[in-house]
Amino acid sequence: MSTAVRSAPQTIRDWSRAVDGIGPGSPAPAFPFAEATAAVRAHGTAELPAELAEALVDAARTARTRAGEPPDESWFTDRWLRSATMTATATQSYEAYTMCGLFEQYCRSGPAGYQQHARLLSAALTADLIRHELDAAPSDRPDARTAAATRLTGDLCQAIRPGGAPPRPLGHDAALRLCTRLIHRLCRTQPPVLRRIVDCTPLPATTEPDEYLFTRSVQIMEVLSAVAAEQAGEARNRGPHQPSGLPPRLHALADTLRHATRLFHLLCTLDAGQFAHIRDATYGTGALQSPAFAALERCCRGEQALRPETLEAVPLDRSPLPEIPLRQALAALRTRLDPEAAARLDEAVTAVDTAWVRWKRTHRGVARRIIGDVPGTGGTDGLSYLNRHLDTPLLTHHD
Repeated sequence: MSTAVRSAPQTIRDWSRAVDGIGPGSPAPAFPFAEATAAVRAHGTAELPAELAEALVDAARTARTRAGEPPDESWFTDRWLRSATMTATATQSYEAYTMCGLFEQYCRSGPAGYQQHARLLSAALTADLIRHELDAAPSDRPDARTAAATRLTGDLCQAIRPGGAPPRPLGHDAALRLCTRLIHRLCRTQPPVLRRIVDCTPLPATTEPDEYLFTRSVQIMEVLSAVAAEQAGEARNRGPHQPSGLPPRLHALADTLRHATRLFHLLCTLDAGQFAHIRDATYGTGALQSPAFAALERCCRGEQALRPETLEAVPLDRSPLPEIPLRQALAALRTRLDPEAAARLDEAVTAVDTAWVRWKRTHRGVARRIIGDVPGTGGTDGLSYLNRHLDTPLLTHHD
């Protein structure tokens, strides 16, 4: 254990005392993220030593009293510390573990618009994930993971240059260099807090080597799901007024879902034994609580997306129903289109539903391989629950 990790509790306490001694409105010293992140990762949020946990909890109280809005970074300190202390304060949740609220606030705060910031954030997180996995020693990296990571690099290239020619396959070294360069470029051209996000997230709950892969993948899925929900909302709001622009919007939504699906090729290389420990340590943070998936389903399917377990996990006051869901808006619009335009719309709707069902089927396959047929963490019956909803589309009627 490094000297910085051993001294982290004192460094954090020094920061709290310094901030407590500063009057309201005065600039506070920067939180020691490098030391705190290293210390949390050395133990895991579920297994923090008492001294470190106490220092972080005190710092979280201090940060909460000074949390401002972007571009001031105090909001980031507040949200980061909530995640770091979720087990110490018995506030485990999907949002605290995945930091999806932090990412949402970052994407909403930028001048370029939500979707643009979210896409670039997704690219930075994906590049970091690939870099992290390819940087591991070959003895710690299964061959299947190396292959999946290099393939994902090609998908990343297409995501940041949509419409371009498919990239040529990259080897290990070329993929690692590309991802490293991309991270540097994005952190140089985007708001400074992006560097904090890349360097100081995720915060694993355990010291299992594969948890970084798991958590970062879930974070990327959450960002992409939020993008998909925004795309669905735009299609619903603008479609009736701009019918000719609706098929391209729906195809873009399908592309986002396909990009999320391809993450599973890397995620399925998780070690099942490690994941069993991770799952136990993160009890109470189940994916049913995902606000982005709830928003996407409710935007598209309306009341048909509501199930007792999802309503309990994401109440309507957090993710309300639209007045007219996208599915209903599309059905009404189709009756006003000429046959050729209706065919283009049908093709786009099919693309979305195909991508959505493929995502769910791939997720089910990964869950079966890594977790097995055990109860779900959200109170469901696990694989049986996934199977019941496997073929339910987003945009067409399903009995």
